[in-house]
Amino acid sequence: AGSAAEPFRLTVLGNLAVTLDDPRRQEGLHRQRIAAAAAIYGSRSTVVAYAWVNLGVALALQGRHGEAEEAFRRSHEIFAARLGAGHGETVSALRNVGRAQQLQGRYSEALATLRGALASFPPGGGLRGGAGIRYQAARVAWLVERSPEALAELRSAARMLVDLATGPYDPYPADAMVALG
Repeated sequence: AGSAAEPFRLTVLGNLAVTLDDPRRQEGLHRQRIAAAAAIYGSRSTVVAYAWVNLGVALALQGRHGEAEEAFRRSHEIFAARLGAGHGETVSALRNVGRAQQLQGRYSEALATLRGALASFPPGGGLRGGAGIRYQAARVAWLVERSPEALAELRSAARMLVDLATGPYDPYPADAMVALG
């Protein structure tokens, strides 16, 4: 304990807890990791931010979505400060906040958060990630009965995935994917 390798040892143990389907043990290990990493690297390090993400996942697996949202929010704050608003890790952390809000039934907030993640998404930042955020936004829009907006987001996500798989956008496969759900 106390060495620079300690946070990484705790990550390995936390990942082992996931494979053992034990989110409570995972939670405890990630809380230990946050404390150890903060002591070694400082509380605003990206190592701590990743530990907050992992803690958020462990909390979400236990149905503790409010606490998960707070953990994801902390990771987002650190990533934004260290890596910038448009970095993929920062955008992913914001997406996690939106997902936690969605799971709490706070759909309007979730949609606004996901819109913020999309606005921050870096140009050329990876079609798959952008498509995932758009798909999630479509699901939330559908839940609040904004079906035209949901279908537009879903169509955009499908286009991104078609572009990823085949190159230049061909509207027919994307529109077929949307139509088929």
